[in-house]
Amino acid sequence: MAEGDRLVTVREEEMSSLGSGFSFHRIAYFLRPSVTSVDGPVFAPPLDSANQDSTTSVDDSVPIKAIFSGWRCPRKEWIKWVDRMRSMHLSTWKQAGIDDAITNSTFQIHRSDELILGVAEKWCSGTNTFVFPWGEATITLEDMIFLGSFSVLGNSVLSRAGDVELEVTTKKLREARLYFSRTTARKASPSRWIEKFMECGSEIEHEAFLAYWVSQFVFPYERDTISKAALPIAASLARGIKLALAPAVLADIYRNLSALKGALVATKKCGTGQGQKEVIEVKVTAPFQLVQAWVWERFPTLRPMPNSTGFGEPRLAQWNGIKKVGTKKVLSAVDGAEEEFIWRPYMRAANNCLPHMVYKEEDYWVLIKSGSGDEFEGLVRCLRPSELVSPEVDCIEQYLPHRVAMQFGMDQDLPGQVMRENRSSEIAWSNYTRKIEDGILYIPARLFESDATTRYLKWWHKLEFARSVRRKVDSDGKSRSRGFRIDEGLLKVKSEDDDLPPPGFPPKLPRVEAGISGSKTKETYG
Repeated sequence: MAEGDRLVTVREEEMSSLGSGFSFHRIAYFLRPSVTSVDGPVFAPPLDSANQDSTTSVDDSVPIKAIFSGWRCPRKEWIKWVDRMRSMHLSTWKQAGIDDAITNSTFQIHRSDELILGVAEKWCSGTNTFVFPWGEATITLEDMIFLGSFSVLGNSVLSRAGDVELEVTTKKLREARLYFSRTTARKASPSRWIEKFMECGSEIEHEAFLAYWVSQFVFPYERDTISKAALPIAASLARGIKLALAPAVLADIYRNLSALKGALVATKKCGTGQGQKEVIEVKVTAPFQLVQAWVWERFPTLRPMPNSTGFGEPRLAQWNGIKKVGTKKVLSAVDGAEEEFIWRPYMRAANNCLPHMVYKEEDYWVLIKSGSGDEFEGLVRCLRPSELVSPEVDCIEQYLPHRVAMQFGMDQDLPGQVMRENRSSEIAWSNYTRKIEDGILYIPARLFESDATTRYLKWWHKLEFARSVRRKVDSDGKSRSRGFRIDEGLLKVKSEDDDLPPPGFPPKLPRVEAGISGSKTKETYG
């Protein structure tokens, strides 16, 4: 892999396990860009990024009305339609990489508003990460693969059809949608769409089915109608064309988490006076059941007992039908989760073959080149910073996995700056799909528990102290720390100019695999 796009930096460092208090030296593996100096600028979260702490709570007194319009419950008719279409088009769904994602749309995930609002308090829109007292974590492309069953590979959801047959099919869907606008309903409501197309013998029933799925469960921007943007996407998927749905859905989740966090911050400002508090309304149009599932996967004290699932079932099935649990102390639970946070929940699944295709019982290096296989190309997409593009207007979000390297089994050091490539959706998509140059990639052991440098932990604790002071100042409305000044210069580090690994790279090379062939199982990171 070319030097400019090399993913992993290897060096010997003083390391420490989170919450242990002990340090040790070893060869460590870091996602780029990482930095090693504590005397210059670093990509640090804003000091007000986590304005809430565990001494307060999100309850019914908070003047916010969150409308989770993107959280859809499956209709009985929809589940019946899924069963009918699966019997006829499963092979096409597998080719497009949407078979498990469609199955996910039949699950009933009961929402916990307290849980979502509590975790949203920790969101930082400047870094697209949750900022906890003990470090950062976030929803990644890997989460979209395992929880959403979406692909990180494929064409852009914004790409033009460029095919006569696809254009014709899309036109027929548009005409069908236009038909409803001429009726008394004035719109193509989901219920009427099902009535018109399910078991009707239409030549475009499959495309109409997928238009419903995309509009209601993937990009649910409009609650009461089949969206126009879903039609060309449905036409492509019906042909078995793989689309990169994972980055698009993740971009929507990031955008909506930032909107929700902004509303929560606004409620604190408008709720400080006496008398009736102003109610602030925020509409969440992304599939936030994936956010709740992410929290349940990683915070043991906040989750209910999961279902037992069979081999090969979608990961989301373990949360199907489970009633929400009492989560009144969300903030104290996440603030105190330093030692119990599960960094790599998907690697523990004994009944799921997907992690085992890439992650082995021991670490290794793999030769990455054009045609290495979708599982490794998809992994590269998960590990490198990029721009995420959504069908939503002007929705381009930055993806920064090097800030949460421990979620991928890599070690954590100070996160470096990443330049934005978001001048247009075309430029952003080009950044996301930039070519993978020939090189080798480090794959940590499946059950390996990574660490952070002592430098990172000292830096983070200093940041957290500054944030706690900022929260105190904001809550009082004035500073009670007269004479105290937050020296943000002490919290910055400079980007390393040369982070080449030490002589003898790679220091540990058990084996090099050109890829995994002959497997009958489905793709891991496709």
